[in-house]
Amino acid sequence: YRGFPVTTDGVVLGLISLSNLKEVSEEERAEKKVGEIMAPVGREMIIGPETRVEKALRRMSEGRLGRLLVMRDDRFLGMVTQSGLLRYLEIKRALKTPQA
Repeated sequence: YRGFPVTTDGVVLGLISLSNLKEVSEEERAEKKVGEIMAPVGREMIIGPETRVEKALRRMSEGRLGRLLVMRDDRFLGMVTQSGLLRYLEIKRALKTPQA
């Protein structure tokens, strides 16, 4: 995985990713706290569990996001990634029964 949610008492505060860490020098990493490096959660980063795969992929593409948080009523349920959703669609297409 390349990104992880950052939480406090079950509340998602942000996401930290490999790209966030790359922006910080090795020397600074020893001193920095996760909260100083993470990307704060914005509305564009959140979807509900009922969101269609196509809509989630569109949101990722438009926002240049690699992952989205799945939440309901401010409760973190999980996270989906662009590569994971694309893989899901690939498997779904491969398993589709040919029409007669």
